[in-house]
Amino acid sequence: MADTSGGRITIGNVTGDVNADTSGGRIQIGDVGGDLVADTSGGNIEVGSGGGTVELDTSGGSIRAAWATGAISADTAGGNIFLAGSDVSVYADTSGGNIEILGSGGPVEADTSGGRITIRGTMGPVHADTAGGSIDVDLSAVRGTIGGRVELETAGGDVTIRIPSNLSVSIDAEIRISRRSRGDYRIYSDFPMTTSEEDRRIIGRGDINGGGDRITLETINSDIHIISVTN
Repeated sequence: MADTSGGRITIGNVTGDVNADTSGGRIQIGDVGGDLVADTSGGNIEVGSGGGTVELDTSGGSIRAAWATGAISADTAGGNIFLAGSDVSVYADTSGGNIEILGSGGPVEADTSGGRITIRGTMGPVHADTAGGSIDVDLSAVRGTIGGRVELETAGGDVTIRIPSNLSVSIDAEIRISRRSRGDYRIYSDFPMTTSEEDRRIIGRGDINGGGDRITLETINSDIHIISVTN
């Protein structure tokens, strides 16, 4: 365990568990064979791979982490988050910044109050929410079924989702259009869908390959892109 009331923490590779805590400073850690906890009241966090669960928390700074064998969670009050991913699950939350996740063997949850969200290589359910920014999710790594819901919602930005051409899913897509908006917004889909316009909303629905796990896509004054990919 490393603990300081105010200063930078730097740790190399460790075969066991690591718990690093500082009241103000950057935390930098190499590869960890066991569980990893890093907490700072103000500073960036950068860690290598984790052999167990990984918990990263900063009150102000960016977070970057390599692959984790266990579940990984990253939380910052202001900064970007970049995560290579996890065998189990990924949780990322920032009050102001972009989120990028490269892979997960299970569920992914990503939430930012202002920034874009990019998720690749996920094999499970996804929940992504931003108050202002684009969302781009790639499901091409999914085999069989997603195993749960996919929910992508932004208050202002394009939503793009890439879906394997042979995946059985049911899609609900909605674009809400504000009264002052003059844009010509659309739902673009490589799959057959039924679309309609009502009450300043563009709604699209479709059961792909007979239907299956629910995918919900929502945005305001922006486009939705549903792209077919080969996995």
